[in-house]
Amino acid sequence: MPIALPHAKAGKLRALAVTGAKPFALTPGIPTAIEAGLRASCWTTGGPAGGKGSPPAIVAKLNANREGVAAAGFRDHYTTLGLEAVTSTPQGFSEAIKTTPQST
Repeated sequence: MPIALPHAKAGKLRALAVTGAKPFALTPGIPTAIEAGLRASCWTTGGPAGGKGSPPAIVAKLNANREGVAAAGFRDHYTTLGLEAVTSTPQGFSEAIKTTPQST
């Protein structure tokens, strides 16, 4: 969205949907992909993530760093870029990976 949003606002690009689970504050009137009848999901880890089998102590250390994402300044900056900062637990992230539809 950081690349496309300025073009959509300028009328040079027509936004069909946002890929989040809910409408995004910077894109009023643009439906979610599900609302638009699309099957789409787009997310990325914007921070550290350990691989399968990472030692529990390393996972705990990486997870402790997620508190910075909760800071208002960080979230506000992400919002101005058209992004949504989301945090989770290691278990929640693992579940998200398992339940997110994969591209074919």
